[in-house]
Amino acid sequence: MHTISFYTQGTYYEADANKLRASCDRFKISHTIVPIESQANNSSPAKPAWSSRYSNAWLSFVARKATFIRESLIIHKRPVCWLDADCEFIQDPTLLRATRADFAIYNFFGDPMNDSGEYHPHKLWASSGVVYFAFTPLVMRLVNEWMTQLERASWMVDDQALSWAFNHFRGGKLQTLWLPRSYNRMTDKWPDVEPVINHTWHAPAPMT
Repeated sequence: MHTISFYTQGTYYEADANKLRASCDRFKISHTIVPIESQANNSSPAKPAWSSRYSNAWLSFVARKATFIRESLIIHKRPVCWLDADCEFIQDPTLLRATRADFAIYNFFGDPMNDSGEYHPHKLWASSGVVYFAFTPLVMRLVNEWMTQLERASWMVDDQALSWAFNHFRGGKLQTLWLPRSYNRMTDKWPDVEPVINHTWHAPAPMT
């Protein structure tokens, strides 16, 4: 498993990325965690009202996650695990090291205790702060469809587009692993969960 992430320089995400990098080193996890420049994009199509809290520039920035993951899979030719820059390994992620799944993620619909009260274990409501991808043809198809959906619906947040791509995927049977909350422990949602991967979520950083 190779950990990957990117971040914007000159924002609080840079300090977060340094913590993520140090936690990878602590548990001897190989990693590629790189800075990329933000690209303001004010010409995107109009967004639905529920999406208006996100700037076009921020949506454009996070949409690059899918392309970055695809490029990383091609370069490394082995499983990669994306972590948002504001994540940090607190314990050794043995579940991710040992998995033979094609795709692993925390799935709100796969958690019977989720906030919505809806349980659909074969349907994805993604939380894409931590996502594991094997290097297989099926996974490459899924990532390609994710990228296509982001291009088609630029007002979508990346995890919404990933959920859409997974729920409409017809490329074959993916072996999935729904990660427990401890593998994407969001500090504001589950403060009582002991984290393996801690996710200190921030509001979107300003984009210029």
